[in-house]
Parts: sequence; structure tokens; C-alpha cells
Amino acid sequence: MGEIEGGLGPYVNAGVPVNGTDEVQTITPSAVPASGTFMLQFEGFKTASLAYNVSAAAMQTALNAISSIGTGGVAVSLDGGTGVYTITFSGSNLAKRAQSMISVVNNTVLDSGEAAVTLTVAEGTAGVSGTALGAGAGALLIDTTNKTLYQNTGTAAAPTWSLIASGITVGSAVVNALVKGVAAGYKLARGVATIDADSKDVVTGLTTVVAAVCSMVGDPSMTHMSSSVTVGNQTGAPAAGSIRIKSWKPTAANDCTPIAATSPFANVSWIAIGT
Repeated sequence: MGEIEGGLGPYVNAGVPVNGTDEVQTITPSAVPASGTFMLQFEGFKTASLAYNVSAAAMQTALNAISSIGTGGVAVSLDGGTGVYTITFSGSNLAKRAQSMISVVNNTVLDSGEAAVTLTVAEGTAGVSGTALGAGAGALLIDTTNKTLYQNTGTAAAPTWSLIASGITVGSAVVNALVKGVAAGYKLARGVATIDADSKDVVTGLTTVVAAVCSMVGDPSMTHMSSSVTVGNQTGAPAAGSIRIKSWKPTAANDCTPIAATSPFANVSWIAIGT
């Protein structure tokens, strides 16, 4: 039986969605600090004054206290051997996004010989903004360029777009049901069926199915070239709440006319829409 989801989305993207990358920045001293203080600034907001030997935890607290970052916005670590601080943007409003650079201001840090110590900020990992940030867990996204369907298996703050159907032609009934979503009383069910016959009925968990799509998991072969799905009349062929997945193979190596696949091998991902 499939997992029933609420009507989340669908989101539309012209191309493969990206999960995003957390921005990472480093602060490297030019010499071993021995005295002095400095501040960090991000998008116009400054931290409180930080001691030359500030701990990673104290720097993290100071950064998360400014309005442009906020609670849980960054995580800070310190390499005790090199004195390099690593700042990772990881909060719900900052993760999986490109970020402005932090800057060092009001720097009075000196080394043991009382020479000025430069604190250089560099980008260790460039942040990449994820597709449809804020989409809830279980939300669907349609790649209109490649005719593929994805589902968020992560969180709203850090979506993980997992491919669940590819090479499909989404018919008007499916699109209408997706767009209407919960507002029209529709639900989504999804799953993976193990195909061991040329025709197999799959129980979705819905009361009545109105539309469905499916896609093979794996590469096609001469014994299983493609799969299709039908909702039938929902009164026995297949039964209410079920879908019928059919498997196809070419007639011969030089004849692509589809015939029933008597020994299919592939699993098939499916999505059903209904009540």
C-alpha cells in the first residue's frame, strides 16, 4: 500500500531541481594572536566585541545574536592548530542559499611582538540556493523540461528532491488533480510495485483513484521495455482504490511493436491521485 500525502504543491521548475549547498566561510589570522579585539559584520549588522582568542562557541553565539543571522543561523568550529575559524550557514533561513561575505571590522588584534594581525575572511564553499526552498516534506515538483516528477524527502528548510517518475507524459487529469490538491478534496498516494506479471493490480490506499502515472525503476530491456498504468472504472477492473500496472516488451529486436511482457523484471514507481 502507498503512503498518502496531503496536497503539497506541486512546484514547477524548468529543469532538474537542486538540493542546495550550505555556504561555508573561514577566518584565518596572519599570525598567532596575542591580544586585542575585533568584530564581525554581516549584511550591515555587527557582533559584540570579540577577544583575540574567542572560542568557537562564543563566536557562534555572537553571530547568531545579530539580526541578519538569528538563532541557529550559523555553526562555528575552530582548528586549534591553525587558528582558523570555520563558519557554516545552517539555520532555517540561511541554509542551502548563496550568502554575502562576513567582514572583520574594528580589528585591534596584535601578535606577541605587537604587530597587527590581519583576519582574512574567505569563502570555503559557495552556497547554492536550493529549488523551492520552503516546500513541505512530501511536496511534489514537476520538471517541465525533462517531464519528470520529484518529491521532497527532506525538510522545508533543506529540501531533498528525489526522482519518483521519469520519462512520463503527464495528462490533463493528473495536472488538474495536482493543481487542485487538497482544496478539491484530492489526496496523493505513492509507492513502488514489484512487477512479476504482465498485468498487476496495486492497492493504493485511496478510496477511489482518478488519475495515475508510473515509471520503471531501472533500464529497459528486451524483456521489459516499458510500463503503463490505468485506473479503469474503479468497480472491479481494477477494484476501487487500486491501479493496474501493465508491462510491455518489443515484439522482436527489429520490431518495436509493444506486446505484453511475460517475464518483467523491473520495479515500477507509481503515483495515484484520488479521494
